[in-house]
Amino acid sequence: MMEEDQESPNGVVESEDGNTLDSEGVEKSTSMEQTSVDKVSETSHNSDSAELIVSPEGSAEKSPTVSQTTDINVDNSETQLQDESLEFIEGSERDDAAPSISADNNISAHEESKEAVEEGSPYYIIPDDPQFPVIHDPGLSTIFSKYEALKQKPPQSDEEKYLEICKISGVAPIESFYKSLAKEDIDLSFYGVDPKGVRAISKTLFYNVDVSKLNLESNYLTCDAMYHLGEMLNVNGALTELNLKGCRIGPRGAEALAEGLHANASLLTLNLTGNALTDEGLKFLILPITEHESLTYVILRDNALTQRSAQRLSKPLEGSSVLQKLDLSWNYLNSTDGCKKLFGGILKSKSIESVNLSWNGLNEYTARHIALCLGRSTTLETLDLSNNSLNDSCVLTISNGLKKNGFLKCLILSMNPFTNEGAISLVEKLVNPKPVLEVLDMGNKMLEKDFKETIHSEAWRETCWQR
Repeated sequence: MMEEDQESPNGVVESEDGNTLDSEGVEKSTSMEQTSVDKVSETSHNSDSAELIVSPEGSAEKSPTVSQTTDINVDNSETQLQDESLEFIEGSERDDAAPSISADNNISAHEESKEAVEEGSPYYIIPDDPQFPVIHDPGLSTIFSKYEALKQKPPQSDEEKYLEICKISGVAPIESFYKSLAKEDIDLSFYGVDPKGVRAISKTLFYNVDVSKLNLESNYLTCDAMYHLGEMLNVNGALTELNLKGCRIGPRGAEALAEGLHANASLLTLNLTGNALTDEGLKFLILPITEHESLTYVILRDNALTQRSAQRLSKPLEGSSVLQKLDLSWNYLNSTDGCKKLFGGILKSKSIESVNLSWNGLNEYTARHIALCLGRSTTLETLDLSNNSLNDSCVLTISNGLKKNGFLKCLILSMNPFTNEGAISLVEKLVNPKPVLEVLDMGNKMLEKDFKETIHSEAWRETCWQR
C-alpha cells in the first residue's frame, strides 16, 4: 500500500518515487532527468545536421534520417517534451527511404574541414559534404619554382626542334634540310616533299635567323602545305627568297598563302612560275604582292593569266611603292584592253623598273600602248618584249615612243618577226640625244649591209657609241 505524499514547508509535495509536485499537482523532473537533457543539448551542438528524439522517460535517441537542423529547447514541462517527441517520430517515418548519416561521420568531416582551413589552402569555406572534395591550391611558391626550372632549361636548337616535330608528326626527317639549318641557303628542289614534311619545315623555320633562301621547286604542294608556308611567312623575319616554281599550288594554294605573305616583312623575291594560278588564283595575291613592305621581285610567268588579271593589276601597280621587277612572261596578256590597263598601271607606278612580257603574243594592237608607256615613263629601265608577234609596223610605233624616253636602259626585242627595215628605223631613232638606251637586243635577226652602215655612221657614233 502506497504511503501518503509529504508536503514541504514551501507548498511543494514530494512524491514517493522521488519526483516533486507543485501546488497544481504537476510532477517535476528530478536531477537525473535534467542530466539527460543536458546530454541531448551537447550532442545537438556537436552535430549540426543530426536529428534527436526525446522519449517521455527523458532519454535522447538519434533519428535514423537527417532532414534539417533542429534546435531543441527543453522545457520543464513533461507534456511539451512528449509532443515534440511525437513530431520527430512522425517525420522519421515519412523519410524512411532517405539514406542515413551518422553524427560521428559528420563530426569527423567537420574536423577534417577545420584542419584544411587551418592549413590555409583554399580561401573559401570548405563544404562539409565529402561528395564535393576541395581542390588543393599549390600556392605561388610551387608555381614560381616550376617557372624557374623551365627558365633554366637550355634553349632547343633548330635541329632538335625539327627532329622532335618529325617524331610527333610521324614523318621521316630530311637529312639535307637538317644539315642546312645553320646555312644561308636550303635547296629542296625536286625532293618530293609532302604536306606533312612541309609542315615540319615551316614550323622549324618560324624563328630561324640563319636561313634566307628556301628553294622548293617542283614539289607538289597542296593547299594544306601552302597554309603552313603562309604561317611561317607570317612569323619568320629572316627569309628573303622563296622559290615555289612548278609546285602546282593552284588557286586554292594561292589563297592559303596570301594571308601569311601579306603579313610578312622580310621577303624580297617570290617565284611562282608554273603554278597554274589562273585569274582566279592571282586575285588573292595581287594586294599581298603590291602592298608588301619589302617584296621587290615577283615572278608570275606561265600561270595562264589573261586580260582579267591585267585589268586587276592596273590599280594596285599605280599605288605600288616597293615592287621593282615584275615577270609576266608566258601568259596570255595580248588583248588591247588588258594591255592598255596594264601599261597604264606601270606608267603611273613610282617603283617599277623592270617588266618582262615575253611570250605573250603581243601584236600591232598592243604596240601603241607600249609606245605610250615608253614615251611617258620615268621609272622603267628594262623592258623585255622578246618572242612576241611584233612586226615592222610595231617596231616603228615602239621606236616613236622610245625617242621621247630618257630613262629606258635595256630593250629586248629578240625573236620577233620584224625585218631589216624595222631594225634600221629603230636604230635611227636612237640617234636623238635624249634616249639613254644602253642595251638593244635584236637577237636571231639576219640583218643586211645597210643596217651595218647605219650603226657605223658618224651620227650614230657621236651619240650611241659613247653610251
